[in-house]
Parts: sequence; structure tokens; C-alpha cells
Amino acid sequence: HLNISGGENLPEHGNFILAPNHASMLDPFVVAAAVDFDRLRRTYWAGWTGMAFANPLFRLVSRLAQALPIELDQAAFSSLALSLITLKRGNNLIWFPEGGRSPDGKLQPFMTGIALLLEHQPVPVVPVHIGGTFEAMPIGRRFPRFRPLQITIGKPIAAEELERLGHGNTRHQRMTNGLREAVRALSRQPPSS
Repeated sequence: HLNISGGENLPEHGNFILAPNHASMLDPFVVAAAVDFDRLRRTYWAGWTGMAFANPLFRLVSRLAQALPIELDQAAFSSLALSLITLKRGNNLIWFPEGGRSPDGKLQPFMTGIALLLEHQPVPVVPVHIGGTFEAMPIGRRFPRFRPLQITIGKPIAAEELERLGHGNTRHQRMTNGLREAVRALSRQPPSS
């Protein structure tokens, strides 16, 4: 059972970055279920090469889903450049700012890669909170359990607003922490029925 709240917050015009928390392998499927087909066709996914391209089946699914290979260590700048080109072409991007799945289901610190993207392509960012996927399929579990799932889609936020909402010594830290606060705030909202 999936409860979708805030679908009306997805921008009608122009491109954007969707930024959900990440607690389970189920998260991309939940996000895909919450986005209408027309937007999904114009949407690319940032996918860590260690997972999204780990074997032939995952590579096939990742290519069909328009996943961009993201390398966290060695080729981080070329990964960001590929995402930046995607945004400059007018496409949407789904970016998991935690950089990986949460080991305990709690919101982890966000990585500053999203702030680097926004510095060069200041599109609106849509914060998203996904609930229930950790309980259904945490790290290490091979098959999901049936649990109620929720996705809450927040209102789009401009890069300047993220910086104002966040804290930190640099602009990138403030933007990243501002986005984390926006996702955290969505986790406290009761799901609509």
C-alpha cells in the first residue's frame, strides 16, 4: 500500500531536481510510482555504479530507467558533469543526496554534490520524504516485507532559499543542510488520506 502526498507540488513547467531520502532498494520504485509518466520520460536518475550497474540485470534496468552512472570517489567530477549536462538539456533529475542507503532508516547527512549541481544549474529542488521502505526492506534483506509505504513531496525550493534555510561555513554546506532540513520537515508531516 502506497500513500502519495503532495503530488501537486511537482512543477508543471521547467525542469527540476527531485531529492528524496534513501533508506531502501525500494525507494526508486516508490519515487517512480509517485511521478506521472510524462514527467518520468523526461527524468534521469543518478545511480551509484556500485549498485545500479553492478550486474547485467541491474545494468539493463538502469539503462531502461535512464540512470546516469555516479561514481562517488574516483570519477566524482565527471559524474557531476554528466548530471549537469542532463539538467542543461532541460531534463529532470532524481538525486539521492545522502549518497547511499541509510543503515538504520534515519536521515543521514547529505553530501554536497547537489549544491555543486545547483551552483552551475540553479533549477528548483523538490524535497521528498519516503517512509516505510526501511521497515519493508532494510540493507541486507533480500525480499521485501509488506508494510505501508508513504511518499511526501514538498514544494519546490530555489537554490538561494536552500542556502538561507541551512547552516554551515560555506555556501555548499548551507544549501545542502537547507535541503536536509526540508526533507526532515516532510518526515514530520502526517500523511494525507
